[in-house]
Amino acid sequence: MSTVVPCTGDSGGPLVIGTGPTARLAGIASYLDRRDNCDDPTVRLAAYTDAATIRDWAFAPDLVLAPAQTKAPRITGTPAVGSTVSCQSEWADPNAQLSVEWTIGDRSEDGGLTPVDGAAINHTARSIEIPQQADGHQLVCTVSARGEGGVSTGISEDVTVMPRPVAAGSWLTVAGIAGLAGAGVLAAVLSRR
Repeated sequence: MSTVVPCTGDSGGPLVIGTGPTARLAGIASYLDRRDNCDDPTVRLAAYTDAATIRDWAFAPDLVLAPAQTKAPRITGTPAVGSTVSCQSEWADPNAQLSVEWTIGDRSEDGGLTPVDGAAINHTARSIEIPQQADGHQLVCTVSARGEGGVSTGISEDVTVMPRPVAAGSWLTVAGIAGLAGAGVLAAVLSRR
């Protein structure tokens, strides 16, 4: 009996027991983590779907699937504090019920997005006004599409939020000269009308 060791990218592939006419599908590769070296016989983590549990669903004459994403979510608009941005996405099912979740965070060393404490966006609308606490952080939108066959999720590329742009008509004023340890200090203040 030979053994073929699975590798990252084999998701969706079969886990077969036996060979020839007695071979049977035992599972479907769901997740395989072998990022460092596929020739290494050790697997950090492997998860398989039990094929027997999905047999009736897979062979159903009128198979109903979760909505399929036709265009990945993307954030449109200027990603600056005070600006309005939208989360745009397209799904094959025009009747899918869409919900949007916004996240403000920072990228960690492993590439994950760590939410910023106190910078939650409590809006589930497709468009939001970016709050002050998002300044300098990453903004991501996640769209969930619910249909008869289940739920599918799409995540946008993250964008970096810029400070609030200086509005037209703003002007710089000299606030005054003050003494500090016997020396004069000029203080300039950016004023907004």
